[in-house]
Amino acid sequence: ASGKAIKGGEGSGNFGHAGRPGEVGGSAPSGVSFIENKTGGEVISYSDNPGSPYYQGAVVEIKYPDAIVQITIEENENSILVPNIQVKNPNDVTLWQSGTGRGDSIVNELKNYADATGKDLIFVGITGNARTYWDRFNWLEPVYSNGNENRVYKPR
Repeated sequence: ASGKAIKGGEGSGNFGHAGRPGEVGGSAPSGVSFIENKTGGEVISYSDNPGSPYYQGAVVEIKYPDAIVQITIEENENSILVPNIQVKNPNDVTLWQSGTGRGDSIVNELKNYADATGKDLIFVGITGNARTYWDRFNWLEPVYSNGNENRVYKPR
């Protein structure tokens, strides 16, 4: 088979993890596969560069008919860290998109994934007007560390 894989491809993805679009071998973080499968989105880009001095996690874009969700996610054996989640216009990714419910859906599926794995879910660096958005998730607790506000969910 030749050509560029769009969604993983033969040899890409493992144990149900999303593949890396355009790549053979390796897997996107497990939480990404969970979101993709539960929300009907499609991973259209994946970038992971842990050697970068600015590294915060893998940057993944998930496409839906009404939005593209960009999420930065770093997952280890104990936690799921999410320093960034943005909902963008599918026709112009330089524009933010609101009112689709996609952000809420992703956040709630991350909670479900945390429940399924027993991992802590941490939304990192909540600032300014974003607090109003995060306040709607009453299951998230504000936790302050090094002067930063995070929103944390610890599965029971």
